[in-house]
Amino acid sequence: FEDRLQQLIRMAKRSKQTFLVGMMDLNDFKPINDSLGHQAGDKVLQEVAERLSTAVREGDTVARFGGDEFALLLPENEEMLDPSAFIKRISDAVSEPLNIFGKEIKVGISIGLSKYPSQGEDYTTLIKIADDALYIAKRNANDVHKNHAAG
Repeated sequence: FEDRLQQLIRMAKRSKQTFLVGMMDLNDFKPINDSLGHQAGDKVLQEVAERLSTAVREGDTVARFGGDEFALLLPENEEMLDPSAFIKRISDAVSEPLNIFGKEIKVGISIGLSKYPSQGEDYTTLIKIADDALYIAKRNANDVHKNHAAG
């Protein structure tokens, strides 16, 4: 992922293009791992990775970044005008129930984006801004979940 991002930065500098970096994290993954075991957790990650791969365009990059976190590279495209449409498409793809070892499991995903060059021009800055946006999205998802559970 780092190598692809570095290449995209070099190409975008030369061609004066923009692109998006995305950081994604599964919501409520730990309870799945804890209650169903690591084998089921691994299967959830594999299924989510497959869904992410089919939800993006050819030429986009999806990579597992660690744990239950995934990263995206989205070269210049029409969705940059409305990243919310892209976020909805990814969220919808991931939120469809999974069948893991005969059990129906639902997961959600939080997504944070950064844009080159307006929000950063190097690997570290782009990842940090996308990661910061991810944690804001995750906090908002948790607040919504708590409000639904309470009310």
